[in-house]
Amino acid sequence: MRKKRILHAAAAFFFVISSLGTAKAQPPFLGEQLTAEITFLNIPVAIATLQVTQETLEGDQSSYHLAITAKSTPFYSLLYPVDNRYDSFFTWPHFRTSRYERHIREPGVDLQRVVRYQNGQAIADGEEPVSVPRDVRDLFSALYALRGQPLKENQVIDSPMDLDGQLWVVRATVLGRERVKSRRDVHIAIKVMVRFLSPKQAQRTRRASDVLTNNLVKERTKLTIWFSDDEQRIPLKAQYRFSPFFIKAVFSTTD
Repeated sequence: MRKKRILHAAAAFFFVISSLGTAKAQPPFLGEQLTAEITFLNIPVAIATLQVTQETLEGDQSSYHLAITAKSTPFYSLLYPVDNRYDSFFTWPHFRTSRYERHIREPGVDLQRVVRYQNGQAIADGEEPVSVPRDVRDLFSALYALRGQPLKENQVIDSPMDLDGQLWVVRATVLGRERVKSRRDVHIAIKVMVRFLSPKQAQRTRRASDVLTNNLVKERTKLTIWFSDDEQRIPLKAQYRFSPFFIKAVFSTTD
């Protein structure tokens, strides 16, 4: 009887180990939901939400879906109504973009654009394919991928980013740690400075695009992001100078 129990336990142990060995690795922050209040001159102008969900397959790889919405507040909608959605589908663990979608509704812009990334090419409907690095990312997957990095002081992280057929480099520099106030508490945070570096081809006239892309992705932009100093690396706050003022975003998690 004892020998039988040992055999059953061994079989169960083998089953568990086999299951672990064949289980697909899950990206960090799966199922997480974040909300960001965006302010200009300390006036709330937009609310953004971010969520990571599991998708099926993009080609022959598991793909995860980072969904972002950005909507202007009722007050700011009187001046400039915004109702935008961004969908980034990325593979794990490299955060390579397999598909990137933008659905933009702003004054003068009604844009729906889908780009697929296959075999070193960016392919958008009705446009000529553009050659890109195989590890290319979109704006959001490039920024989100920072959360999977060690983020050691003085570390510099470069990511190739495609934006409307123009190849940029997202350069993140870890500045160190400092105290930062979120909505409720004061945290020790990891401070990261993000710059956007463009080749000559990025100087061409851009297509009609959303207010975020037009204002954020520029060579003179200095985007600062504060991440929580723990395994979750939750973005606590972000800001960039919109000369001579700052646009700020304060994040909170949603249960």
